[in-house]
Amino acid sequence: MRTDLHVHSHFSFDSQTEMQAACRQAVQAGLTHIGFTDHYDLDPSCEEGIYDPEAFFEEIKAVQDKFAGRLAILAGIEFSEPHLYPKEYEKIRTLPYDYIIGAIHYIDGMDPYFTEKMTYPLPKMYERYWEEMERMVETGGFQIIAHLDYPKRYFNACLAEDQTMLRIFQKACDRGLALEINTSPFRKGETEPMPAERMLELYIKAGGYHITLGSDAHEPEQVGSGIERGRDIAKKLGLQPCIFEKRKLITQPWG
Repeated sequence: MRTDLHVHSHFSFDSQTEMQAACRQAVQAGLTHIGFTDHYDLDPSCEEGIYDPEAFFEEIKAVQDKFAGRLAILAGIEFSEPHLYPKEYEKIRTLPYDYIIGAIHYIDGMDPYFTEKMTYPLPKMYERYWEEMERMVETGGFQIIAHLDYPKRYFNACLAEDQTMLRIFQKACDRGLALEINTSPFRKGETEPMPAERMLELYIKAGGYHITLGSDAHEPEQVGSGIERGRDIAKKLGLQPCIFEKRKLITQPWG
């Protein structure tokens, strides 16, 4: 199987991609599975952070029918800080998503994407980021941890103590969570994905085994980008790629 389980469409506030266009690119890239994981952001600073799930599932069904036999299309969602919004999170969990990606995008109302608005110095930012990551993992109920070292994308540095990461990873393993290898840094000329190999080695040390692969595509031509490089890293480290269907983990054979 060749999979990309982190793809955004026009249901995300920061993408204009039509699902059909993303699916055409997935087929062209030789993927067997694509997962649409549009943002669901409830932080007050994000005014357009949510979408209509009913419309999303209608479009998912349409592309599933159109690409039947050529591409398996999964319905996912990228929910930011689910531990902070328990009522909304429980509602989302009742919907027929194949999987939920848990992500930390906002640190006390500040998204590292807007570097100029981040008032915390780097050490404080990462201290708070890992605190929220640990709280999210403890809450559980989702399937995949997104772009673990997300602030690194914008600050070109990752501050993390091994003991902190081992503790987070152990809790993730206890809850059956898979770790995403996010290949978006490759599009910017970086040599490592998110998280970096050092983090993946700590994940393994904590008992981690299952990973998913995601390009974090926001444009059609980004679908599938870097996935082969991500697979190579996972295979080298002895990690097991997987997918989720109806919240059930399914391992992918190498090949």
